[in-house]
Amino acid sequence: SSVISVVKGSDDVSDFIGKHTMLVEAFSKHTEMGEGPLREMKSWVNMSAKYWISHQYDKQEMRDLIIGKIMPPSLLGNLPKELFHGKLVTNGFFNMKNRGFELPPRLPLMLALSVQKLFFSAGEMIYQAEDYAFG
Repeated sequence: SSVISVVKGSDDVSDFIGKHTMLVEAFSKHTEMGEGPLREMKSWVNMSAKYWISHQYDKQEMRDLIIGKIMPPSLLGNLPKELFHGKLVTNGFFNMKNRGFELPPRLPLMLALSVQKLFFSAGEMIYQAEDYAFG
């Protein structure tokens, strides 16, 4: 049974990589991109696919659980400090106590549905002056 699930999981990742490889190939063809950038994009897909596939879930369903009335208040109150190992709520964006406000527990949970964890190399350019922080 565990061998079947490992093979099935491997097939799912291979299918996912194949689908996204075809997508970047089609994009490359459409944009008349050279072979070098296409190789870089394919390498990026291969390196990132396991992370992408392991982080897919129905965000709308999760949103409905968060804003619904069925989650116990004690659980709802404890979850924000667990998001991203506690790093999300310690961000200055959520420092509301100094301003006389209590952080609503649903706010970081809803934001967590929309954020994407990214990794950057030291010295890598992330934003330039007047860039928008998306996409």
